[in-house]
Amino acid sequence: MSARVALVGLLVVATAAFVVGTSIERSSGGEAHAGPAGESAERHPEESGHEDLESTPLVVAAAAFALVVAFAVWQRPGARRLLLFVLVAMVAFAVLDMREVAHQVDEHDTGLAVLAALVAGLHLAVAAVALLAPRDSLA
Repeated sequence: MSARVALVGLLVVATAAFVVGTSIERSSGGEAHAGPAGESAERHPEESGHEDLESTPLVVAAAAFALVVAFAVWQRPGARRLLLFVLVAMVAFAVLDMREVAHQVDEHDTGLAVLAALVAGLHLAVAAVALLAPRDSLA
């Protein structure tokens, strides 16, 4: 398998897993954001930032961004600046994913914590391919 196929494939799979995870969390009825005795995050301002990061427009924007990046890599596989951008973007996504892992652990939702860790691993795998793949193997 070429590095280009691996890079684009991992990016698409990571994006799909991210969308699935946010959908699962949302479909859980919002219980994931409930505090002690069922208090909502609205009573805990420090938790509301988490919900803002998972708003539908931001999830759609993040997924669209990732797919545009995947398309750009497919079209210009050896572009060094693009690969550097992919590397930085995927590390940033992985940091946010790990924040989600910590949040889900705090909420005692092992399933979503594992899924978020998987997404983080996929984002780091994309970054690694972008960093380590010989430039001519991406063509």
